[in-house]
Amino acid sequence: MKLAWITIFKVLFLFSYTLAQPSTEIDYSTPSSSDFYKNEKITFTCEATGYTDLRTLQLRYEADGDSEIYRSGCSRSAEDDTIWVSLSTPDITAVSGIEGPGVSNAYCTSVGKPEGSTLSVQLNITDSTLKGKFYCRGFEGGGVGEILSSEVPMKVKVAPTDLLLNKPETIIEGEEFTFDCNSTGADPVSVYEYKVNGNTVAGKYTPTEIDRGGLMLSCTDTEHSNWKGGNTEQTVTVTPQYLAKIPGVQNPIVKELNPGQSDAKLDCSQHVDANPPPSTFTWTYNGVVTTDTSNELTLIPQTDGVTETAECVAENGLPNKVTIKWNITWNNAATIPTTTSTTISTTTTVNKGGLIGGIVGALIGVGVMVAVVVSVVMVRKSKERRFRADAENAKDSKEKSNLAPQPVYTSDGAKKDKRNGNRHSLSKPQTQQKHKDDPIIYADLDLKSQPRALITKPSGDTPADSVLYTSIDHIKTRKLKDQLDEPSIPTTAPPPPPLYGNVTDN
Repeated sequence: MKLAWITIFKVLFLFSYTLAQPSTEIDYSTPSSSDFYKNEKITFTCEATGYTDLRTLQLRYEADGDSEIYRSGCSRSAEDDTIWVSLSTPDITAVSGIEGPGVSNAYCTSVGKPEGSTLSVQLNITDSTLKGKFYCRGFEGGGVGEILSSEVPMKVKVAPTDLLLNKPETIIEGEEFTFDCNSTGADPVSVYEYKVNGNTVAGKYTPTEIDRGGLMLSCTDTEHSNWKGGNTEQTVTVTPQYLAKIPGVQNPIVKELNPGQSDAKLDCSQHVDANPPPSTFTWTYNGVVTTDTSNELTLIPQTDGVTETAECVAENGLPNKVTIKWNITWNNAATIPTTTSTTISTTTTVNKGGLIGGIVGALIGVGVMVAVVVSVVMVRKSKERRFRADAENAKDSKEKSNLAPQPVYTSDGAKKDKRNGNRHSLSKPQTQQKHKDDPIIYADLDLKSQPRALITKPSGDTPADSVLYTSIDHIKTRKLKDQLDEPSIPTTAPPPPPLYGNVTDN
């Protein structure tokens, strides 16, 4: 019985010792998941558990086949055993290509705390040729010594540059094509995965009818797919070229036409699906190749009951061709197609502000037009009034000109001539008037300017001529004041009488 208790005690002791055995763990994280890339920040974490007298906690790097070691960590202060400080300068070994925090107490604040002993160090790898291992080291007092973590092997990768997807310039439906990718500078060498429309392929593909809408080709560098510093995938979209008859089109096409339809045509492009569109059309009409090269053929109307054939060969530069055939029957009972117009109704969202502005602008425009029309009408009416007034004046003048001038005998008081102070006056001629009906006008007009030479009455007796004696002032002519009392007015105006007088100018 005593032996049994001893055995149980030993087992419990060993179990408790095992539970209390100190351990050190290492963990890390990088932007590129588990891979190491140049110039990426890597965060390492060392965690010590089960220690009763932890003296030192370090992160270490050892290069392959080399004694070079990088160390960064914390230890208890020599002055105060309760304080954790970073490793002193002599304890830090620098490694080319690894940049760390150096001597700093910032990352030692959590070491030796009740919540756990944790060391966190962030490093920057600047040398792509580094190959080695990282691990954590804990040191327990009381003669236990160092306790190491597992190792993390490190090989710095080099990301690819200039990733390109290579494909044929022309991809044709029904013909297999291959595509691939390549890049430069990748280490290790890139390994690619190829896809078409999201489906993995072996870098080759044969387009079919379902691919006429387009193909999405892609390649992914799986060796460096975790790299976050650049693009490791390339995608391009292409549209295959093809030439085919539209599915469901009857061949030959049976068509009935009315002889009265003068504009009957056949359109080959309506029955062909192609990329690029057909560029060449060859027509055969009733067995004879025509000169038509467009997509349409104009038919010649025939009499009732006549049958014809037509054939079109469409090409778009691809090796294959498409042939469309027609069997045509001219039938008086066939319907002649009519052209109808279609009204499209749309619903539009109205901008109220724009609508009001448009209405105001329209009203202003209408007002301006009305003003212009009114102005034009008024101008035309004014011209018409002036025209009627001028016509009436001309009529009055003509009537007055047809009246014989009445004899006037007057002696008008004239202003004195500024040059000689005399007034020019004419007296009634002494010559006897032989024609009673011929009026004679005697007037006295004042002239301001120097009088010209006096024009006298011609010699000889000319009793038949009516004589006008006058002196004309170019500045102002007085009106005749007196008229003769002869009531008779000839119906026909006599010829103008000779002018005898004294004429002066300004």
